[in-house]
Amino acid sequence: MNMYVFRIAKGHEGGEPVNDCPIEMMSKEQTIRAKLKDIEEDIIPYQSNNYLDYLHRELWQCGKLRQGWGIEGLDLNIYDEDKSQWIENYILAAKKYWGVKITNDYCHVAMGRYNILKHLIKAEKEDFIFIPKHSFDKHHDESSFTVCQIVGKYYFDLDKKYNDFGHVVIVKNIKSYTYSNDTLLAGDFIGYRKALGKIKKTNQLFKEKRFKQFMKNNYSITI
Repeated sequence: MNMYVFRIAKGHEGGEPVNDCPIEMMSKEQTIRAKLKDIEEDIIPYQSNNYLDYLHRELWQCGKLRQGWGIEGLDLNIYDEDKSQWIENYILAAKKYWGVKITNDYCHVAMGRYNILKHLIKAEKEDFIFIPKHSFDKHHDESSFTVCQIVGKYYFDLDKKYNDFGHVVIVKNIKSYTYSNDTLLAGDFIGYRKALGKIKKTNQLFKEKRFKQFMKNNYSITI
């Protein structure tokens, strides 16, 4: 079983990760530029659409852990074999829903986001997820963290009311804890800044044994 750190976020926040753009994207450059000219922006009103309540309700009432950057056309399953189509969709949707000014190198940003999100389709049933700064009482809680366990494979489910957060994994055994010496500290999560990062033995500063010890002492689920 694997363990992951999951940071819930909305689209186009949390920095812009960068990776090399697939070579096949060069042949699509002119087509994408033409499509960008025809796009009518439909900016997602994150400040007024109560998305935090939606994400919190989906997790704690429905067992659906949702991640941002999940806008139209970004189902990771469909495009796992054709990254260039996913990247094209990301670029077009970024302008439409986030109002991003698309530069010549924005393909590298899209590829960076794909490489982070693709871990969602690698996560398996019974894997564990840690969510820093989150609790049953608050979506953003500086004093707490939440732990849950994956029930099944990733799937894409876009609610048109929000036009984001379509990336979903079903989870169970959802529990929140206060940061302390007896559980985990906020500093234990510093090494995991991305939307989803696997907890690895090779991480010299934040080894998985710290998380395994927590599971043994507090979570009451065998790992």
